[in-house]
Amino acid sequence: MSSQKKKKFSSSAEVVDKHLILSLPNASEPIVWRMELETIGTASFEISKDKAKKSYKLMLKPKKGSAEVIAPFTEEDDAITALMQASEAMQRPATNTASTQNINTPVMNPVPNATQQQSTQFSKKWMYLLLGFIAAIGLYVFMTKQTPKTNNFDTSTKNSLSSESDSKTGVPMSADDFLNNL
Repeated sequence: MSSQKKKKFSSSAEVVDKHLILSLPNASEPIVWRMELETIGTASFEISKDKAKKSYKLMLKPKKGSAEVIAPFTEEDDAITALMQASEAMQRPATNTASTQNINTPVMNPVPNATQQQSTQFSKKWMYLLLGFIAAIGLYVFMTKQTPKTNNFDTSTKNSLSSESDSKTGVPMSADDFLNNL
């Protein structure tokens, strides 16, 4: 590949689903590299100069274990650019789906603002208040239907019946006389 074609490509980096993905088409050996951020723990990225091959290597050095060469670059500026893009990608919020965004495109996660959260909580409070009010009315109606019905008798009639029945106990009476007393 000629150096003119390599200049058309630029490296990019992004964090997707807790993985750092480096696309390095401008490396002397082009590569797409992926690393799970949770399993690597503490690590550092470095650029080391290989004097024998006159190249610059982008390397990953974990806290424990041996260093890993990610990609060699012929130009130091290309290696530094790839290092800075990896750094910027890890500092931005992660995306949840794989996408082909350029490194310069900001990654935005939709986060509801405070007023939307408050209005949602406010509407839920009113809904619960309304349901509680309806339940209280329903309970009141149910309880009023369960109370026994009272018959209001005229107390004078009741008293006269009891006094007459005491005086004429055991004495035969016609049906008309009995029904007139009620």
